[in-house]
Amino acid sequence: MDTFEDKTVLLRLMALGADHVFAIHPHGYHMEVVALNGRKLKSAYEKDTIYIASGERIDVLVRIPHFKVWRSISGEEGQTGQE
Repeated sequence: MDTFEDKTVLLRLMALGADHVFAIHPHGYHMEVVALNGRKLKSAYEKDTIYIASGERIDVLVRIPHFKVWRSISGEEGQTGQE
């Protein structure tokens, strides 16, 4: 995951199942919603949980933290929490 540390990435979330609503909540991250169903929003907004229904697409920006800073703060050098 070192490639994306300290960077903001665009994720396109798509619900391809039939007749479901999915809740997406990546612990420790906030997502900035920038587009719905392929259309850019006039004003982006921040969420920590995204609900997405069948057939929907949601584009979000997510900032990936620098895990080495987290390791030094937690005192658990060598553990990234991503293994």
